[in-house]
Amino acid sequence: MTTQTASTERTATQIFLGRTVLGYWRL
Repeated sequence: MTTQTASTERTATQIFLGRTVLGYWRL
């Protein structure tokens, strides 16, 4: 597992959580 892969997964997680938070705000 490379650092780049870990960084990509971390960014994807942050985006996913960000969208979830925005979804709750819209509700």
